[in-house]
Amino acid sequence: PYGYYLGFILKDVYELEELERYQHYLDLNNISYFKNFSTWGYDYTAMMPLINSKGEHFAALCVDIEVEDVERAIQNYTAANIVLIAFLGAMFFVLFLLWMNRNITEPIRKLEKSVVSFAQRSHYQLDPTLLIYEDPGIHTKNEVESLSDAVNQMSQDMRTYVKNVIDAE
Repeated sequence: PYGYYLGFILKDVYELEELERYQHYLDLNNISYFKNFSTWGYDYTAMMPLINSKGEHFAALCVDIEVEDVERAIQNYTAANIVLIAFLGAMFFVLFLLWMNRNITEPIRKLEKSVVSFAQRSHYQLDPTLLIYEDPGIHTKNEVESLSDAVNQMSQDMRTYVKNVIDAE
């Protein structure tokens, strides 16, 4: 029964136990997949029945790949993916820091510098025309720009208020 599908030519290469295992896994209508422990090692095997023009099954075509080769390929792809993920993560982190510096940190430093300068110049200032806030020119299109605009408006309102108080006196 084993020689019909595997041929007697291979009986010298395969042990009887291996032929029985192959016969057990053989599906006459589909490709069969199984793990194979043979004299050559531990393999993944795919086996497909071969059919002649009369519809008769005359052989089984087997293809083996060593499990070690598959595991090595998985390890290589896993290592490559880890390196790629780490590289992309580092790039994202650097780009995020650059974006944060450009859109938040640096504009807040400019705003702080302008406000501190305005406060120092305005302290005990009696002439409202000298209460001039130097707009830091923040154009980030976010909350920092809104805050800068609010501080600028507040300084203008303070100058107008002080001028009105002095005029009223």
